[in-house]
Amino acid sequence: MPNDDRHPAGAPFWVESFQPDPHTAAEFYGALLGWSFDNAPGVSDGAEPLLALAGGKRVASIRQSPDGVPPTWLMHIRVENLARVLAEVDAVGGSSLMSPSDWDSTSRMSIVADSTGVPFCIREADSDGGVEASGEIGTWAMASLHSTNVQAAREFYGHVFGWELRPVPDAPFSQWTLADQSIGLIVDAGNTPQHWSINFAVADADTVAEDAASLGGAVLIAPFDTDGHRNTVIADPAGAVIACSTVD
Repeated sequence: MPNDDRHPAGAPFWVESFQPDPHTAAEFYGALLGWSFDNAPGVSDGAEPLLALAGGKRVASIRQSPDGVPPTWLMHIRVENLARVLAEVDAVGGSSLMSPSDWDSTSRMSIVADSTGVPFCIREADSDGGVEASGEIGTWAMASLHSTNVQAAREFYGHVFGWELRPVPDAPFSQWTLADQSIGLIVDAGNTPQHWSINFAVADADTVAEDAASLGGAVLIAPFDTDGHRNTVIADPAGAVIACSTVD
């Protein structure tokens, strides 16, 4: 994902959790990741998302789950014309899972699935509508597509968004790029269900795992080491899943 203030069309630029009880989820993530929360400007009826702040910077959101959407975390990709991109998604074997709707008072979104069935969001928004910090403690660090059909994913995201895949020497994953900028990873899903993994940067993965369990969540993958990072995968009390990795 972009690690600066630029959010070009076609790039991941936001992450959001759909929850049956957004305020309960906000309490969990506030305690777990140190977030504070504020409603989007102009909210009076709770229809717009709760905005998560880390160090005063906008980093994620939590909103009420639409009918049929289970508790989850989804990545948003910024687009300039929602209708046109929805047509491109359909043309290359993807599908619309939720009709276009207002995300807030300034942008519109839709939930779609790629050609292999993995869901994500597309949102028609200005380039300054994305996260205000990333890769820092308590913020979104990376999105990784766990796929059972890497070639199909390559064709889909390449056609719709102009992404390219670049191998990473001696690594079990490849890197998504857009205009030579790294925007995410792809890895063979193996025996796990296909999904976009949303990863947050934390100071201590072991502490996060302990805190998640004590706050009513669950540890799905106990803390483990990879090259340069210690990681864990947790579920919140409603069952939405995130990965967490230490940063220096």
